[in-house]
Amino acid sequence: MFTKYNSLTYNTTEQAMPAYTVVQNLQREEAVTTTAVETNNQSEETFELLSPYDKIRLVGRYWPVSAASESKFVMLFLHGSGEHCQRYRHVAKFFNNYQIPCVSYDSRGHGLSGGERGYIFHINALIEDLEYVIKHIRDELHLKMPLVIYAHGTGCVNCLGHILRRKDRPLDCQGLILSTPSVCLKKRPTGIVFVVARTFANLSPHFRLPIAGNYTNKYTNDEEVVEAYRKDPLVHDRWPARTISLYLEVGLLLETTVIQFSMPLLVQHGIDDTVTPIETIKKWFDERIEGEDVDFKAWPNHIHELHNDLGGLYPNDDKCVAYQYGPDPIQVIDCHLPKGPYVPLVVLLVHGGYWSAKHNRSIENDVANDLLRFNIVVCNLDYRSVGSNGGYPNTFYDVSNGTDLLRTIAQEHGFSSDRVIIVGHSAGGQLGGYLTGRFRLMPDQPGYSINPLRPIAFVSQAGVNNMWDGCDQASETGSGAVISFLGGTYETYPKRYVLSSMAASSKFSIKVKYPSQFLPLIVPIQAITGSVDITVPISQTINFVEQAKIAGDNCTQVIVDGEDHFVHLNASSKSWHKTLTFILSFIP
Repeated sequence: MFTKYNSLTYNTTEQAMPAYTVVQNLQREEAVTTTAVETNNQSEETFELLSPYDKIRLVGRYWPVSAASESKFVMLFLHGSGEHCQRYRHVAKFFNNYQIPCVSYDSRGHGLSGGERGYIFHINALIEDLEYVIKHIRDELHLKMPLVIYAHGTGCVNCLGHILRRKDRPLDCQGLILSTPSVCLKKRPTGIVFVVARTFANLSPHFRLPIAGNYTNKYTNDEEVVEAYRKDPLVHDRWPARTISLYLEVGLLLETTVIQFSMPLLVQHGIDDTVTPIETIKKWFDERIEGEDVDFKAWPNHIHELHNDLGGLYPNDDKCVAYQYGPDPIQVIDCHLPKGPYVPLVVLLVHGGYWSAKHNRSIENDVANDLLRFNIVVCNLDYRSVGSNGGYPNTFYDVSNGTDLLRTIAQEHGFSSDRVIIVGHSAGGQLGGYLTGRFRLMPDQPGYSINPLRPIAFVSQAGVNNMWDGCDQASETGSGAVISFLGGTYETYPKRYVLSSMAASSKFSIKVKYPSQFLPLIVPIQAITGSVDITVPISQTINFVEQAKIAGDNCTQVIVDGEDHFVHLNASSKSWHKTLTFILSFIP
């Protein structure tokens, strides 16, 4: 799902805080610093706050986006026990791809924040820290959009504790995700055990007990992440007795209290989690959680750190291998290999996104996952685009080179590259059509090859099939994306518009003036769109189908009633079901 967590992703000049941190500048009443850094081409900001509870220093991270004013929400990550917020950098990067700004902070006694390692004197400390960070998000980072909290493990105690203890002051949060919440015990302790635990915590609150499993694959099934955790100087593996007693108290309170959620709530859990077994969490959810918009999601074959498990969005994925076909990090094609024996079919996904660097191959994850259920090898192609040294002609070179690399990938993994179906969405539909018709290119045109990889079928999902109409139509596609991609208007670069269009423009009465170079494509085609698509009008699909049929192609037009432009990326949509049916028809 995400690029793997690596212990080296944080600034290596930062050192782990000592076990007992003395905050010397207690006279400071507000934020200490905000520092911008650049890590692997992703902008980050570090901020420091002094907790209103006891002036302990809290260190946080802010992962901004280029167009925050257009963001639907801001995501706040609350990490679990023993770790720190930089372990969520890869998750933040994932959401940044969707123009979602992300924030996190090291909880007191964790990472770079102050305080004894793992020590929490009172639940109110966690509650006030959380409130203060949200205040910083609103007042200092100026992020006024809805806030969604993603809490993992014991991080769930922070927000649940607030809900339990501050009923008169609701949390400024509009959505909550509890990921493998560590809030219930597999076996509830007896009253005597609880009294002994509390007494011991009072007598020796700083006595440190080990956290079982942190350095093993009890937390994640990815050995590389486990090894990175072992080498990470900012993690710790012991809990003070006082902290354990506090979590016991909150857990018992949660087990006996019905919570009414006014905000949307998602509780997700790995079915194979042994740290906090799913049975107790599901029982707690069923008996103690109420609300109009609450849901529980169980993930098969996953354990405690869902965001670090191998597969991520690909629970059926046995192996994912990324292949570079150029020096730029975005010049990559992901090959997802199913667990079962491969069927004689490969699907090449070409993502859309207005040919803009704001979007990448990750938007195809849901449908890629669905294809893996049928033991289909899935290749997800990325490319340079406008804003990342792409556009005409570089994007054409990239998608062509990436596609031709399939032959090498197939040889390495023992599947055939002779039976490939290209599926392209929106701008990816235009690029997918280009790839399907490469055999018609001339030697001086970008992407030409004497022996290009030729697919056995092509799916255009709301594709921009002719760029003349795309340049003029009143949609985001026509408001500059086509012109940005091709470098100018059709009056300035008519040959570029011919080269990049699968069909001639419907607005010309003499269509031979601007003919299509590519038709017929000589493969079965599904051209699918939604009846309420206002991003790429359905006339693009209708015009393309008409001309493809005139040229002699076997082209099927599908207009799905009531669905829009983006449902093709949703594996539960009617549009995707029709495309999937088309794809499966090619399995011998």
